[in-house]
Amino acid sequence: GGGGGGAGRQAGSRLGLRHPTRLLSSSQLSRQQGMLSSCGSSSLRHSRHAAAAVATRSLSASTSVGNSGGSGGDSGSGGVDGTHSWPQTELFPGVPPNQAPDVSAPAATHITTLANGVRVASQDNPGPWCSVAMFALAGSRHELQGQTTGSTLFVDRLSFKGTQNRDGRDIAQITEALGGNFSCASNRDTIMYGASVFKSDLAQAVDLLSDVVLNPKYTQADVAELVNLIEFEHEFILDRPDILIPELIHSAAFGQATLGNNLFCSPEDAANVTPEMLHQFHSTLYIPSRLVISGAGMAHEELVDLVTKHFGSLESKPDPPSSILAPAKYTGGQAIIALDESPSRNALNRPLTQMAIGLRSVDWNSDDLYPMAVLYILLGGGGSFSAGGPGKGLYSRLYTNVLNIFHWMESAIAWNLAYEDAGLFYLQASSPPDKVGDAASILISELASAANCIYPEELSRARNQLKSALLMNLESRASTCEDIGRQVLASNMRMNPEEVAARIDEVTAEDVQGVLKRMLRQPLSVAAYGDVSQLPALEVLQQATAEFLNQAPSRRMGSLSNLFSWK
Repeated sequence: GGGGGGAGRQAGSRLGLRHPTRLLSSSQLSRQQGMLSSCGSSSLRHSRHAAAAVATRSLSASTSVGNSGGSGGDSGSGGVDGTHSWPQTELFPGVPPNQAPDVSAPAATHITTLANGVRVASQDNPGPWCSVAMFALAGSRHELQGQTTGSTLFVDRLSFKGTQNRDGRDIAQITEALGGNFSCASNRDTIMYGASVFKSDLAQAVDLLSDVVLNPKYTQADVAELVNLIEFEHEFILDRPDILIPELIHSAAFGQATLGNNLFCSPEDAANVTPEMLHQFHSTLYIPSRLVISGAGMAHEELVDLVTKHFGSLESKPDPPSSILAPAKYTGGQAIIALDESPSRNALNRPLTQMAIGLRSVDWNSDDLYPMAVLYILLGGGGSFSAGGPGKGLYSRLYTNVLNIFHWMESAIAWNLAYEDAGLFYLQASSPPDKVGDAASILISELASAANCIYPEELSRARNQLKSALLMNLESRASTCEDIGRQVLASNMRMNPEEVAARIDEVTAEDVQGVLKRMLRQPLSVAAYGDVSQLPALEVLQQATAEFLNQAPSRRMGSLSNLFSWK
């Protein structure tokens, strides 16, 4: 939210609990109960007196406040029952003073590269919790059609099922005893293993994660079980356009390779997956130069020592074959699933056709990444119903110019995705089947309008909203940990939030308009699902884009009936 951003996003969030709950095993609970029962009477008596003193102090303070306007209130003379009240200006015996962390300067991010190429990056944060994540440059884009299709999904889903050293039951018991949150998530170019635990449990968390990352055990029984689950999920995905449309628009934009490979494999592809295939996929891509371990909430030296212990013995290996590391090539095109009747329906049970119009965007290291992020916020959008104020995007263009005017539009939302060597920007919408042509025209018109005119107040609002989303996401250690790892993966460095905010403030209307105009002159990508009988041909949409861009349509649109004849 990596998210969110989730777009993205979808960024945070994604490692799990911000405040993990410690769970005690039965043996730990019995041990603690035994320690309590063996305490001497003087210790228990001291505990009772301490508790009574705290209660009396609080009660006396509240009584004093309540009587401050009268004649009888004296907070220093004693409690309501005559016992002594501890002075408010003195520390309670045995309680250390509460020292606030030094936040006068941003916490530094430290990066260390081990001798074998494994990179370690971390930032220390105050508090009792920490997050650690292990990233591998391995995703669906690295799958070869017909050879390793579906490997990313299987590696992700089977990550905590067992290793060469632990079975699934052992892993479950460890995670339960630690009381933290452990997870694995994959996308088109990376797989991330994460944990959020107490700082005192960091060593155990790194030990478990390293075993899961380096020593997976893929059995035929586990693979067969997942194949059956994928057959069930396939029917579920067909009823979820929010999952299906992003897959279709990537296929339309990049073809059937690299970033066009689907995150979800079909039941036919799943049936061809074998444990040997998964081990081959793992051994090829999980090499030291393609691994990054990030952390938030611990001393950098501590994390480096732990990573060296578990990853330092890995031998350096050559890069994977060029066929696996092929660069992504944006081609444009269309990917459509045409149905007689749209399965997606609105609240009134009326059918909806889902569609998306995509453009070639920029990669993670491009200077145009910041104008693209501002454009993403400026267009915004969402569903036909949303609660909240400006921070929810209700002042974005897709709300004010589309959803607030064209009542039949069920949703309209912008997405921007940046990868290692390419990017994809698209508008996703849903409308009644007989309005699909108008919906496409509206989306293209809004893109052309933004390319020709951006108002100062909406530019300022978009920049401020982008900065606030960034800073609020990074309040979570898990999100900070993920941000560190992904930045180091992409650029081998990390910009702190202050630097990113400064870059956002530098974005001008000309920057946004310039990058959008260049994108609109590239081939379009179109994805649709449902009844697409009224969807214009790709060539017509491409022509409409050029004419809208030249006509410079106004910010607020009127009737569309005379703009184009889709037939």
